[in-house]
Amino acid sequence: MSRVIATVSGKGGTGKTTASVAMARSLAERYKVGLFDIDISGANSHRLLNIVKSYDVIKGEDDMKIIPAVAEVDGRQIQFMSIALVSESYLGWKPGEYSDFVEQLFNSVKWDVDFLILDAPPGTHEELITALKYVDVAVLVVIPAQLAHLDARRTLELLSDLEVPVAGQYINFAYAVCPQCGTRIQLFDNIDGIEGIPVIERIPFVRGLPNLDVD
Repeated sequence: MSRVIATVSGKGGTGKTTASVAMARSLAERYKVGLFDIDISGANSHRLLNIVKSYDVIKGEDDMKIIPAVAEVDGRQIQFMSIALVSESYLGWKPGEYSDFVEQLFNSVKWDVDFLILDAPPGTHEELITALKYVDVAVLVVIPAQLAHLDARRTLELLSDLEVPVAGQYINFAYAVCPQCGTRIQLFDNIDGIEGIPVIERIPFVRGLPNLDVD
């Protein structure tokens, strides 16, 4: 049975999707890995992937199974599923329909992986609450700014209420490096991550995917 890791944040714009794809790439060096973008209203992780094989739907008499798409990043294959593979348009769904769709996908997609990474939506919306029922552990992505920390703490409260352990946090945009002299430059409030959560890595502002420590 695969281990399910949710990548969460309190707000958008923290680089959570970039971190999710980077984690999948790192793990895919040694394991079979899947990436599941469950941000129904803002799915965009497919934009960072090279989809080499589309998903497939196998219909049975009483149910259906979805074979996930296959993506490739730096020569490493990653199984992938997202609502964006079906439609990138606005979805005017009613309350409850988001969580129903997430539930249906969890029960229909046939993953063959050691690790499944969930690129979760920001905040504490219904689709996240539904998905967290399937999660073994969460990883928090934050930026060193006070407003981002306020929102991240709300997400941490939700994880605590649902008894989902937090393995640690990536502090994204922790600094930039001057290309001329190599000096580290603070980009935000010069604060650290969320107190009490182990820091996995401080990620600099870089172009492309960062190389992440996933041990």
